[in-house]
Amino acid sequence: MNMNLFKRERTGCPRQSDAVAHAQGQLSPAEAMAFERHAAACPVCREEERTTGLLLGRLKAWPDREPVRDLVGSVMETLRASDMTVKRTWWREVCAAAALLALVAGYGAWGRVDPRRAAITQASQWLVTAQRADGGWAAAGKSNEPYEPALTGLGLLAGLDLPKGAAVAQACEKAAGSLVRNQNEDGRFGSAFSGMPYNQGIATLALLRWSVVHPGEPWRAAAERAVRHIVKSQGGSGGWGYAEGDPAPNVSITIWQLQALQKAAELGLAEAAPALGRGLRWLRTNRNGEGRYGYRRPDDYPAGPGALTAMSVFCELACDGQAVRRPDMVQSVREVLREAASGNSAHSSYAAFFITRVLQQAGGERTEALLGQVQQTLLTRQVRAGSDRGSWDLRDTYSEVGGKVYTTTMAVLALKD
Repeated sequence: MNMNLFKRERTGCPRQSDAVAHAQGQLSPAEAMAFERHAAACPVCREEERTTGLLLGRLKAWPDREPVRDLVGSVMETLRASDMTVKRTWWREVCAAAALLALVAGYGAWGRVDPRRAAITQASQWLVTAQRADGGWAAAGKSNEPYEPALTGLGLLAGLDLPKGAAVAQACEKAAGSLVRNQNEDGRFGSAFSGMPYNQGIATLALLRWSVVHPGEPWRAAAERAVRHIVKSQGGSGGWGYAEGDPAPNVSITIWQLQALQKAAELGLAEAAPALGRGLRWLRTNRNGEGRYGYRRPDDYPAGPGALTAMSVFCELACDGQAVRRPDMVQSVREVLREAASGNSAHSSYAAFFITRVLQQAGGERTEALLGQVQQTLLTRQVRAGSDRGSWDLRDTYSEVGGKVYTTTMAVLALKD
């Protein structure tokens, strides 16, 4: 075999091989984060990752066929015969070249389509198309202008988990810019109205995650202002409601503030940790003896306990590393498993998102099966044709406000690994 097939021309950046590895998901979290920071300023690596992603996508879509010969064995045999010492990054390129050879030769053993990836790819195309020129997202046909920061934050959160490509990267950067432009001096996103805390929690979490990949101004400063506004708005009991210092906080708003504070504390923002602790203590006061969480107090279920319990358990597990060892948390996790098995979450992308997060955190064979069940049901609800192909059009408590942008971003987040 002519080994020149595996050589790649270097066209301007020594980290091109990392672009190949990143597209294949082979970098560690730390390596991936470092590469993403580099790629944000390197058009060569962004293009390398984009073309590699296209190649892998074509390979996964190739129909299954019975291989005529053992291609992988043949490649390995040739490499062993050459007695070649291969560096780790070089070996990744060998694997990518072998994948290309399989595609060209028509060997389909690696061509099995992952339905989740296919659905997420279609969703990414729809989200990019639905984004406004100013970088924000809005729900078409809905009177939802006050919630645009929350929808834009959800779009950015979903975009950060979508397959990387030039269009998605550009959409994320535009979304981050839109959030910064819609933040006032005291850190609040959008206008002041009763649902503003949803905007604040979701947009802050999105901007914090964006600033990890893109450190520096203006992202980090805007994220810190947003976190301080959350801390200032916390009620005396420890939760958050529909107004600053609301004496009647609720779980649905509080869990978004807690997620943002957890990320801020992880990034070293000093004032985040005390507020996070107070918020978690308030959250636990809403749990009843059976492990279910209420909206404002135990046994308070305006729309049923399923989603409320799932979002509360998710926050407890994500924000408190010791929570999983508590007997009461084991009981609450069982409640989420029952909700997943019931199939009720199939009609709500909001509930599906939090249930899938808990199932992934819990682990185990039973939870893996339930996770697959919930995600498979979501896949069957995706729009398959027309101008909204790739979106989700589910009906739940929040879809009348957020429309397809909300249901699609939550579905994408529920489908991620």
